[in-house]
Amino acid sequence: MRIIGLTGGIGAGKSTVAEIFKSLGAYVIDADEIAKELLKNGNRVYNEIVDFFGADILDEDREIDRNRLASIVFNDRSKLGVLNLITHEQVYIKMEEIIDSLKQKEYKGIVILDVPIPNEEFKKMTEEIWVVDSDDETRISRVVNRMGITKEEAIKRMKAQPRREDYLRLANKVIVNRGTEEELRIKVSSFLEE
Repeated sequence: MRIIGLTGGIGAGKSTVAEIFKSLGAYVIDADEIAKELLKNGNRVYNEIVDFFGADILDEDREIDRNRLASIVFNDRSKLGVLNLITHEQVYIKMEEIIDSLKQKEYKGIVILDVPIPNEEFKKMTEEIWVVDSDDETRISRVVNRMGITKEEAIKRMKAQPRREDYLRLANKVIVNRGTEEELRIKVSSFLEE
């Protein structure tokens, strides 16, 4: 088994690259999907988030409204820090469990850890880190179109993540995503063949 860390700032195209990896046969572990599960009612993470942020973040079904939560944390860095403290450790614990399960099954392929905000735990778990990169204007445009938010909100979300240079500093490989999805597929395939 070979574990590759995949990361990149919002709007860079990391999720698209993860989907390409999946279509090429890699096993993708998506930190965002794990976090979504952990935020569901009944989980410890859910309870801690509701205890800290209050019931105003809940929808009519008593689930966490991710848009309400996002509007709070992307306007207050200290609250974003609290959210990250509550969720990140549990996300990595779940990732470790999945990796252990794959090892027990003697999985021999490539495992992609799809993580938006890399930390020390991420670096320890991966053999190398591939960063998806794109210029800021392209990223802003993608975020606005995908999420239906304003340019100002997109910029706030970008600023809440590590700087572009910080991502690039981590990279063993950089996947530049400024063209079409087909061009991106060709790049990812060639990196995998290497």
